[in-house]
Amino acid sequence: MKKSEIIDYCFFEGAGLAVSFASLYMKIRIDHVIFYHFVVWVFLPILQGEKKGSFSTSRYLLWMLGAAACFVLISPISGLPFALSQDAFSFQFTLWGYIHITSSFFLSSFNPAWLTRLLRFAPPSKNFSELRSGKFGEGGI
Repeated sequence: MKKSEIIDYCFFEGAGLAVSFASLYMKIRIDHVIFYHFVVWVFLPILQGEKKGSFSTSRYLLWMLGAAACFVLISPISGLPFALSQDAFSFQFTLWGYIHITSSFFLSSFNPAWLTRLLRFAPPSKNFSELRSGKFGEGGI
């Protein structure tokens, strides 16, 4: 197994372990999770897309900047008449961030390999079906 494959298999588990230990000493809120998700998914598609070769980094960055500009326009800092209040923007940010993150586990094709393996829908193996029916091999279990 190559070093890059080992990192791919273990990085998020190691990061999760570090965050678990950190949560013993600090409060981790949903805002932190959303910010982490944002930072990871700004850079991960660029890194993975360039490996695949059919990915336009400049086009992706333009889409990201356009989306960020739209959020700034409706945020309290824009000062425009249709901008949301701080409380309304914070609520909407948290709500849609949560919905986006949870739905992306199943919808995104850019998920890391470990997550794809975890969420892969596969029919049960023949041995599992036999085990469940009590007919595993000739003499049972």
